[in-house]
Amino acid sequence: MKKKAITLLLVLGMLVFVGCAKNTTQNVTGNNVEKPKLQKIVVAEAARGELWGPTYLAKGLGYFEEEGLDVSFVTFHGASLTSGLINGDAQFGLLGYEMVLKLDEKGIKTKMLYSTTSKFPYSLVANSGITSIADLKGKKISAAGVGTSPYAFVRLAVKSGGLDPDKDVTLVGITSTSSILPAAQKGEVNASYAWGSLKIQLLKNGGNVLIDMDDPAVHQRIVGTPNYNMYVAQVTDKYIKENPENVQKFVNAVYKAMLWQQNHTPQEIADKISTLFPERTGNVLVENLTEIKKVYSKDGYFTKDAHDAAVRLSIEANMITKPIPMENVVDDSFLKKAHAKLDK
Repeated sequence: MKKKAITLLLVLGMLVFVGCAKNTTQNVTGNNVEKPKLQKIVVAEAARGELWGPTYLAKGLGYFEEEGLDVSFVTFHGASLTSGLINGDAQFGLLGYEMVLKLDEKGIKTKMLYSTTSKFPYSLVANSGITSIADLKGKKISAAGVGTSPYAFVRLAVKSGGLDPDKDVTLVGITSTSSILPAAQKGEVNASYAWGSLKIQLLKNGGNVLIDMDDPAVHQRIVGTPNYNMYVAQVTDKYIKENPENVQKFVNAVYKAMLWQQNHTPQEIADKISTLFPERTGNVLVENLTEIKKVYSKDGYFTKDAHDAAVRLSIEANMITKPIPMENVVDDSFLKKAHAKLDK
């Protein structure tokens, strides 16, 4: 009787083992494979803008998921972006080079990981009838807010034409780019910084380009260098120290998107990121990308001359009071590893 019981138990044990093995095989080869759990990442953005395009493209192409990250974008206004990074509400930030310099001078230690742009993206466009910087004397210019990149650019543009930006013109702080064209049409402003579809609309309205940063000679004259790394991704020193693997995965995905975008049209790029820009109706997104693609970085790297130019602009815009060393604000070690992995 004992022998029969033992035999029965052995048979049952074998059946259980076979069943488990069968289930394991099904989990591996079947359609119900459990995907690895993705690490949730929040990216704080100063605004939703195409100039950070490769970062959004990494999302649209699924490259973040390939790296094991579940990335979402949240728009933080003003100082709340910095607070979000420091408090851990967000892990990465999308903003301008000059803002990172400003934070460093305030003692907030962060690093820029890559730049999505390699040229200064703005132009200065004046209303019909204004054909030179000298014609702007006594006029109003849309320059976004004090302490912003557009503000610094407009000041430099005005100075390049021999005018004093503090005495000869009035700089108007229109913070929403959608409000600039109506203001120009009503004569509330006589010129504005512009890029993408805004530049196209101002020109259709009879505007004249006074400063065209697409011209290398003009770029050199205004900024003092052929390069400028304005739009960047930022992370705190603390997050780098505690989560270097996540930082590497994030940078890998974005650099992969940079490589993809080089061989695809603005329309193809728009198709991949359009869900992130629902307000860009009609052909606006493609128009923006057509203009912006000319200034996108192909490798994500920062240059010393561009850093020095950003320092000069930041001092001009009263964002910082003295020069800041490049190593204080840039960490390209993750980008170098991404290049080593993906460059063929």
